[in-house]
Amino acid sequence: MSQVHVPLKSAQRKLVVTWLLGVLPSFLIITYQVINPRLRGETGNEALYWLSSAVVPTVGLVVGVVASDELRPPTAEAAKRKVSSFFYRLTTGISVFYLATVLAFIVLAAQIGGGSPKERIGVLHMAEGPLGILQGLVSAAMGVFFVTGNKEGGAAP
Repeated sequence: MSQVHVPLKSAQRKLVVTWLLGVLPSFLIITYQVINPRLRGETGNEALYWLSSAVVPTVGLVVGVVASDELRPPTAEAAKRKVSSFFYRLTTGISVFYLATVLAFIVLAAQIGGGSPKERIGVLHMAEGPLGILQGLVSAAMGVFFVTGNKEGGAAP
């Protein structure tokens, strides 16, 4: 049975949109908590720093790769690059699961952490272990997808 492939550039763009839209709810919630003095307390921007460490490395990778591709003149070789649809769906699934987990921890921190900003930050810090494991999986999939697939003449899995 032959393997189904999708255009690499199209798949990368869809993943960028997935990540940017997936980060948006978490960013809005944390930003609201940071600018609201009643919710921020003495923790300052610590929740925003927590969110940054959870999502900025991957968002920076995907946006940077797609932006650099957009600045290159189009080539016939680039247009031919494909990625297996299985790997694309796997990467998308891992990404959505990770982004949903980040959002879930933010919501849980508000529920479990009670009214104290310090307690909410404590819950977010407890989430770093599980998120670190998931982030490793996300980074591996996204790195192969975005870096290996962008080498001249290379193709992603």
